Amino acid sequence: MGQDTISRLGEVLGPSGLLVGTDITERYSRDWSGDYHCAPSAVLRPSTVDEVAGALRICRDAGLSVIPQGGHTGLVGGGTPDCAAQLVLSLERLNRIRAIDPLGMTMTVEAGCILQDVKDAAAAQGVLFPLALGAQGSCQIGGNIATNAGGLNVLRYGMMRRSVLGLEVVLPDGRILSDLRALHKNNTGLDLKQLFVGTEGTLGVITAATLRLYPQPKHIETVWLCCNSVDRVMDLYALFQHEAGDFLSAFELITAPCLELAFELDDHQSISKETAQYPAHALVEISSSGGPDLKEWVEDLIAVAFERDLAADGFMAQSDTQAKSFWRIRELMVEAQQRRGLHLRSDVSVPISSMAPFIAKVTEVLSAELPGLNVLSYGHVGDGNVHVNALPPEGLTGSSFQPYLPLLVEKLNEVVDSFDGSISAEHGIGLSKRAALDSRLQGPQRELVRAVKQLLDPTDCLAPGRILVP
Repeated sequence: MGQDTISRLGEVLGPSGLLVGTDITERYSRDWSGDYHCAPSAVLRPSTVDEVAGALRICRDAGLSVIPQGGHTGLVGGGTPDCAAQLVLSLERLNRIRAIDPLGMTMTVEAGCILQDVKDAAAAQGVLFPLALGAQGSCQIGGNIATNAGGLNVLRYGMMRRSVLGLEVVLPDGRILSDLRALHKNNTGLDLKQLFVGTEGTLGVITAATLRLYPQPKHIETVWLCCNSVDRVMDLYALFQHEAGDFLSAFELITAPCLELAFELDDHQSISKETAQYPAHALVEISSSGGPDLKEWVEDLIAVAFERDLAADGFMAQSDTQAKSFWRIRELMVEAQQRRGLHLRSDVSVPISSMAPFIAKVTEVLSAELPGLNVLSYGHVGDGNVHVNALPPEGLTGSSFQPYLPLLVEKLNEVVDSFDGSISAEHGIGLSKRAALDSRLQGPQRELVRAVKQLLDPTDCLAPGRILVP
């Protein structure tokens, strides 16, 4: 990148908006997964949509590649440079909440807003923004939209796509496409905003969004139920789905190996370590925004589960603190895997009715491929999302485990295909899954995806190599 380009970018972005050389910290060179690491040639830190537009125009004219970057919580390398010549465009300074309308149940926020801040701002107005993620204290709304984030409450509120009413996007050539109208109904032809949701910054840079809000739950009951098999968990889900209906806001599957990992980090939980003797567990949340207290009704529902032998043991949270400790176990099992170092990590989905046989089959296939592999399965039952992760056998860690990963991923994906599933449920494609996606794109799909990219970004300057194989 020439000095003239640096000077032009500096003029547009100001003294705080451009980092080069030793000013570029490690923060901009990797995401949470740690799978990819590369320092960019510069970091662009615009604070307005016009600065984003101006910077992209300069970069396009100079033939530079730009990687949009959010809160560094990605898991597929989508927001991490893979070439030192690339520039990072960080949205961290576009972090203003522009408007909240509790009557209209909408809010307009900039892309760099931290998810937790958005949730807190909504709560202060007595309403709810429902997206719930383990990384909500650091992930950004722009990244949530660009990856069509899922999380814990998809069962009730849907993927991020459903919460987006309007978008402001800067196209690769610097033009601004803006429609932030807070309309719940707008049936005027092609819904352009949906073109940018889930496309990981490859078609444009999301700078702001108008989001859908919901009534704040007034009654929440959280239950941990221990089951004798994954099949029993699925039968339990059928009961809760039928009886609780729209009140069912979360239903998580956790298998015993995952629970044992969580206890490695903290065994002073409100459920005993002995619960790990049960092969499978359900973490259930039922909530309502009004009406009578749910407690007695939920207790009756749990009693039915025990009567039908769907659950063998369980705990009903007696306080908000205890409920949070249940969810903390869900977070700890993920943290424990990360602390173990290099491991197989996946994010797949299958039809809900296939979850139990899928978990059994994928565990069998992966264990046969590498004896001693500790296969961990957990996920969001209500949307068919299974995280099939695996820790290496004893004595096979770090670089010695690395050569086994490609074949294990290939075998995993083959099982997913056999169940008519998806190789990415919520984490996206980025760099790590693009080859697997490419081999699965049918002719018309590939042609349409490439045609849209060619139309909006003919020089491939924005997020090159993400999603699509170059």
